[in-house]
Amino acid sequence: MAPFSVTALPPASPLFRGRQADLSHLKRICHAEVTAYTVIYGGHQNGKTSLLLRLADELRSAAVQVCSINFQGIPSSPLVDRTAR
Repeated sequence: MAPFSVTALPPASPLFRGRQADLSHLKRICHAEVTAYTVIYGGHQNGKTSLLLRLADELRSAAVQVCSINFQGIPSSPLVDRTAR
């Protein structure tokens, strides 16, 4: 199996490495009272989606309800397009 994937890794993938601290931090946030939003950002192909899929899987295993929304299909607003140039 190649050590690089061009798609998100499945939650149980053995290739998911080096993000345990991030995963633990996000799980603590998810189990705490909601006081703020959390943003996960990073460059292309850095494992953001794989991290979120693993988080959702572990939360569901702990009987936590998970809802996910994929914003990638929403076109950018004209304001964002103008400032990105």
